[in-house]
Amino acid sequence: MKGLVAVGAGGFVGAVIRYLVDLWLSTAYWPTILVNVTGSLGLSMAMVYFLKRKADPGWVQLFVTAGFFGSFTTFSTFSGEAFELLRQGELTFFLAYQFSNVVTGLLMAWLGVRGYHLMDKESGE
Repeated sequence: MKGLVAVGAGGFVGAVIRYLVDLWLSTAYWPTILVNVTGSLGLSMAMVYFLKRKADPGWVQLFVTAGFFGSFTTFSTFSGEAFELLRQGELTFFLAYQFSNVVTGLLMAWLGVRGYHLMDKESGE
């Protein structure tokens, strides 16, 4: 039951912040790119953190990973917007959009893991 509440609470926080990003940028495509790329970075760092620290309560990990980052990032919006670009015949923009989400997201995930390990070494743990 604790896990269910943790995912729901984290999901609420992530969804609200995601919505605020939409309001802040108030345009199509850019909010999705921003949350997916920053979410890739944050989730990768969180995953490494939780893997290294098994003592943390499982509900904290669920709050952060499945809850917060699960609702903050948005694969469904990315897919819908990409499909719409194809439907409109915007092939160049479609390819740039795919690249910016997928490749940049993977790069940020890699940087998140590397960055976490660098910070962990500097802290002496």
